[in-house]
Amino acid sequence: MKKIPESEWVWCGYPGHFSASDSCRLHLNTRVGDYRISTVGDYRPPHALEEEEPQEIGLWRKYETCVFRVSGHGEHGEGVVEDWREIELRGYNDAVAAEEGHMELCRKYASEVSGK
Repeated sequence: MKKIPESEWVWCGYPGHFSASDSCRLHLNTRVGDYRISTVGDYRPPHALEEEEPQEIGLWRKYETCVFRVSGHGEHGEGVVEDWREIELRGYNDAVAAEEGHMELCRKYASEVSGK
């Protein structure tokens, strides 16, 4: 199995999942081979006050990373999600952990399951 180098990852400047992602201040969306690794969080719905804490986006988490299998090119190279049931899900409660978790999963899917 060949590892996918970081230079071949597709970095998207928009969220890759979550219906209210337009209200998330943090979003990372990376295609690695046949997988989309999407991290969202720091959810601030429109009705929230600026000084309020971010709201949870799932049970006991303010950030999450989901992995989806993709095929084809998609609009910007991100691929088309084949099934919106995530292959892997991780939850976090701070931005640093969410960013680190995103990169960890990118590396994992670049080396362990690429090209399947």
